[in-house]
Amino acid sequence: MYNIAENIGICDGDTSTGTDINMLLTFIITPVYATDYAEITGTTVRVRSTPSTSGTKLGTYDSGAKFVLKTKELSKDQGGGCESGYWYQVDHNGTTGYICTAYARIYSDTPVVITAEAKSQCDD
Repeated sequence: MYNIAENIGICDGDTSTGTDINMLLTFIITPVYATDYAEITGTTVRVRSTPSTSGTKLGTYDSGAKFVLKTKELSKDQGGGCESGYWYQVDHNGTTGYICTAYARIYSDTPVVITAEAKSQCDD
């Protein structure tokens, strides 16, 4: 099992990373999400090379297809073709792509939380 407390230096007293009990408590209280995703909610949704319907089509996807979100900032529509007026910037096979926000939703994967149990694993 991955011991996050050990890997951020809590177990060995390593302070070079700036890790201290206050950081540990912050993690206990605040979940840290590893990745944010854009999930297609429409059918035959195109991923484009620019935030515009005139951008090159990188692929066409149906509901349920997922892409890693590159930024939470929305890109303003550059051509007037996206009904919502904004695009999500995503990773499309290692290339930057854009999905109209009208046809996708954003979600985060399972939160990683440091708990007292993780701290107790330092003695193992």
